[in-house]
Amino acid sequence: MKKPIILNNVQIARFWAALVVVVSHVQHEAHQGLEHIVDRADRPRWFDGAVGVDVFFVISGLIMVLSSQKLHGPAGMVEFVKRRLTRIVPLYWIFTLLMVLAFTLTPSSLAHHEGGLWQLVSSLLFIPVRDSMGGIQPVLALGWTLNYEMLFYAIFALTLLVPKSYSLGTVVAVILALTLIGLVVPRNGWAPLVFWTDPIMIEFVLGILLAQAVLRGCVINFPTGLLLIVVAILLLSVTSRMLLLNTPWRWLVAGSPALLIVAGAALGPQAGDRPLSRLFRFLGDSSYALYLSHPFTINLLVIVWRKLGWATGSFIVAGTVLSIVMGGLTYVLLERPILDALHRRPLALLRYPLVLRVRGSHRGPRVP
Repeated sequence: MKKPIILNNVQIARFWAALVVVVSHVQHEAHQGLEHIVDRADRPRWFDGAVGVDVFFVISGLIMVLSSQKLHGPAGMVEFVKRRLTRIVPLYWIFTLLMVLAFTLTPSSLAHHEGGLWQLVSSLLFIPVRDSMGGIQPVLALGWTLNYEMLFYAIFALTLLVPKSYSLGTVVAVILALTLIGLVVPRNGWAPLVFWTDPIMIEFVLGILLAQAVLRGCVINFPTGLLLIVVAILLLSVTSRMLLLNTPWRWLVAGSPALLIVAGAALGPQAGDRPLSRLFRFLGDSSYALYLSHPFTINLLVIVWRKLGWATGSFIVAGTVLSIVMGGLTYVLLERPILDALHRRPLALLRYPLVLRVRGSHRGPRVP
């Protein structure tokens, strides 16, 4: 009999990943947008919050495998695509269009986004495109991660048509083939090919490998899981200090520690149903809304801080806390109602999106 595996800790890890991205962006704005009251050289460099993206990618590889166990063939592929589009597209389109509105209202400071209608259409369709400055990024800059996610989903969906015993192997083979092609693609070449052949795609493979351990019932105790996470954070700090994130080896120097973090969360004893655990699960649920909404929160706060001339330390704290609050409100007031409308089911069923019915043992307390 198949029993549910409850991955509460993975939701908490998802919140942590979003949080470090937010803190990194808050620090960036504190030392760029508030440059009139702070020395840019004082910006801390011990930890680059961009590593949260690597954790996201590993989690994505893990969850796609676990959540698709009952999906196969044409019908399974259609169901998988429908789930992914429903989950990702509406909120991303809303914030992309809000960014277009922001560009329209403040055009003088956003010259590198003058990509015109094609950049907007490409952004909405998750197609990598170069902006007017030659960089490859969508209108909503942090949407670059979703361009990778959507490619991964497309590959994964198509392999659901392959005999089940070969489907995951096919996903891995396609991703590895893309990275090999990337070795000979010139950096100034066709944007989609340059972008989609980046070896960062291997981080999804790491998540797929971790999913196999979960499905086989592998478990670790709490001290071991905590040790994996602590070691991983220390390794990510070294990666940040050595400025290795912007190299072709990011999948290894950041992806491997990200794998340790997610493994510690997924294989260890799961968080229970106490109030604090429920709070962090909620924050994990709202992590996508937090990720998409925080640039707007931070930039509005910069305007306030410029007028008041307050210290950057208080800006970093206020920007982080307010971003979390606005992310939660966005989730409750916007994302969840949209998902409810699209799924046509009670909101209560969205409370625990990582309760997955897969083959294996039951870990963690059952959520009623």
